[in-house]
Amino acid sequence: MIAAFAVPAAGAPEVPAHVTAEQRRACRDDAFRLCPGQVALMRREGVRRCLKAQAEKLSPACRGAFRALGPPRGEERP
Repeated sequence: MIAAFAVPAAGAPEVPAHVTAEQRRACRDDAFRLCPGQVALMRREGVRRCLKAQAEKLSPACRGAFRALGPPRGEERP
């Protein structure tokens, strides 16, 4: 769950234990740039989905973080 790991949210599903601080930092700027509405609402899953939908616009670092995490169950990588 990527941006999922970009923005903490109360009551949101926890970030997977294998998400590193470096991976979160890799997508932070992209989350604010591409998904400001989801960031403002602090919707972790919404940010992840938004970033995934805009995969072609992700920075190389964020794209790499998504690839390192692998897709959530039933979903494909950006």
